[in-house]
Amino acid sequence: MRILKIFFAYLTACAAVSLPMSLISAPAGLSTTSDVTTSDAVLVFFGLWLLFFLVVFLFAAIPFCLTAFISEINKFRRFWIYLVSSSTTSVVVGVLVLTNVTVGGNASISISEIEWYHFVFLMLLGAIGGAVYWFLAGRFAGGLDKENSAVSQIEYPLKR
Repeated sequence: MRILKIFFAYLTACAAVSLPMSLISAPAGLSTTSDVTTSDAVLVFFGLWLLFFLVVFLFAAIPFCLTAFISEINKFRRFWIYLVSSSTTSVVVGVLVLTNVTVGGNASISISEIEWYHFVFLMLLGAIGGAVYWFLAGRFAGGLDKENSAVSQIEYPLKR
């Protein structure tokens, strides 16, 4: 059951990270056409969101699995651990994707062409994903300890 909760939290974090990316990119995709209807705008937004979701889901899967595995074994439940690990992962994966993807036959960009605000945006996206994951699954990493649970404190308040 825990593995399903972790997978659901990862899917939700990927969806949350993909939303700002598609909100920023959708107006650019719509500005190229002159006669845009509402249904076209919704399709463009949903298509971009799905594309970004799949990219985030696929490229961040291995670093996420490592982070989830380590945090489950060591019972890391602190919020900042998830923010730092997901922000770092977001920047590394984002830079790898930006520098290695060829779009429309154009050569990929070099690391020197990436501006500082791209790094900030990638870090913020990672922080969003880390916060969502921590809220859904990370704060319960490793399961509940029987001696530190609220139930054991009620039953045996002097057990410390």
